[in-house]
Amino acid sequence: MANGLILRNLSNDFNSYYDLINMINRVEKGICLSEKDILPVIEVGKITKEDIFEKFGFDYRPIVIERLRHWNNLPEGHKLKFLDRAELHEGSSGLYLLEEIVGNSWVFVQAMLENGISTEHKHEDPVIELYDPLAGQSSLNVDGVGQELNPGIPFEVLSGQVHFLKTENKPSLNLLIMKNSADIPRNKLHIPAKYK
Repeated sequence: MANGLILRNLSNDFNSYYDLINMINRVEKGICLSEKDILPVIEVGKITKEDIFEKFGFDYRPIVIERLRHWNNLPEGHKLKFLDRAELHEGSSGLYLLEEIVGNSWVFVQAMLENGISTEHKHEDPVIELYDPLAGQSSLNVDGVGQELNPGIPFEVLSGQVHFLKTENKPSLNLLIMKNSADIPRNKLHIPAKYK
């Protein structure tokens, strides 16, 4: 029993891996559960880029291209490979809509629905992660200090800083640029860590 809710066989209570991971992450962070936490949100592999267009009210792809040009991170002639269906970031509520190496950086477009949370992690030197919020609202916790992320106000996380992203009543859509990371294998980008 957790906060007055009886959690039965999880395979029957959750319609998606997203719901299960979201609930586990919230419990680990000490966030109270409510009835909405165990109701289905989405089915992974079924949320499409059109669903994201509808959720945020616009096609994010031209804005991502413009922002990458702004950050001098899009080589001339490079065609981005946006995903037709969102992919769940392992152990997180983050839904990836773009995931590829561009120039010297791994680049991601991440949507996070309401009441979502990512894993607590860090990146090795020399990686610097730039969060460029495109829409919605989220909070980035860096070394135990919360920072609100709002569109138009980018934020950098330095190598070794332990951080996680969460949303509350509003979803968020963020461009993530992991500078100096092109030589790092995808499965080595996020190092699980806890802020002490």
